[in-house]
Amino acid sequence: MEWVSLIISIFALLLSALIFIKYDKKIKEQNIIINQYRLQQIEEEKQKNKSAKISGSIVRESIRDRKLVITNEGPATARNICITDIRSIRGINQTGGWVFPYGFLKPGGNIEVPFMLSDDYVIEKIELKYTWEDEYRKDNFYEQTLQL
Repeated sequence: MEWVSLIISIFALLLSALIFIKYDKKIKEQNIIINQYRLQQIEEEKQKNKSAKISGSIVRESIRDRKLVITNEGPATARNICITDIRSIRGINQTGGWVFPYGFLKPGGNIEVPFMLSDDYVIEKIELKYTWEDEYRKDNFYEQTLQL
């Protein structure tokens, strides 16, 4: 009778040890996955904080006068900003304040480029390509189609 209780006790201890080892291994694997995910999130946050986001919008001032407003919506400063030369688009007669490549644009800042449409303009949309540098990359670009 003593042997039976001893065998049962040893079996229970071995079973507990095996279950502990199995679940401990699963918990360690999950911790590795969670740590990798956290590191990836931290890296993405660093990248986001070092990136600028340049985009534009058209503001209508009168029947023929428009203004292209280029803004930096990112948390980092954009440098050497270039855009498609809108003076070469047929239907746009005149532009003022053309200073590209633009030196730098701080977060939340904007550049205003006034232009005038010709009397016989037929364009309704213009396609612009923005290129700039920031702390994260040197060759950022964004293509945008704007409604006139």
